Amino acid sequence: MRNSMPKLVIGNWKMNLDLSTSLDLLDSIALGAQTNCEVVICPPHVYIHAIAQAAQQKQIALGGQNCA
Repeated sequence: MRNSMPKLVIGNWKMNLDLSTSLDLLDSIALGAQTNCEVVICPPHVYIHAIAQAAQQKQIALGGQNCA
């Protein structure tokens, strides 16, 4: 029996990017995302609102990073 769970890819951004470059990275991730998996990104909190708005249009989920 095959496992029917969808594939999940989560990326935790540990980069020093400005907002414009972060949005460009989101576009690149969206272009490379496969249709048979769910993609989740976890950008730095300072850009989370802007990235969340852009990610909604790209079928990419959003996660948060903790401070620990």
